[in-house]
Amino acid sequence: MEFARLVLRTALFVVLVHGFFLVGVPIFLLSSSAYLFNYPGGIRFLGGVSILTGLGVYMATILDFVRVGQGTPAVWDSPTVFVTRGPYRWVRNPMYVGMFLILMGEILFFASLLLGIYAGALWLFFNFFVVWYEEPHLRKKFGPAYEAYLKKVPRWIPKFDKMY
Repeated sequence: MEFARLVLRTALFVVLVHGFFLVGVPIFLLSSSAYLFNYPGGIRFLGGVSILTGLGVYMATILDFVRVGQGTPAVWDSPTVFVTRGPYRWVRNPMYVGMFLILMGEILFFASLLLGIYAGALWLFFNFFVVWYEEPHLRKKFGPAYEAYLKKVPRWIPKFDKMY
């Protein structure tokens, strides 16, 4: 029963919070802006690939948070077990990387300058949030295990040759 509640809390957070940033805001921005330019359909295809790749990375992180971490992406309901499997083996913040890949795909697919500006601002926010809140919080919560993880796994750019 507790697992079902955890899945429900996670689904609500994903739809309401991340859905707002990845779907709601882009729909609003696209409805109020023109396309950047016309370009070959291949670019639009690359955008679709980026969206699907980002969605795959994002979903893998969510599943690991629920199954392994026994928590949700919400800061007030975060995992209680330190997650280092799946995409977390190669990059410390794969959920944000997945979200950013989705946004990059939307930029390419819709050729929107406004979405590009929004994605840049959101990345700055993600970086600020990670550096000033998440990392200090995780240092306190998981101690030496997290310190060792910081030394082996990069923050933003995945390193597939390294396995934590």
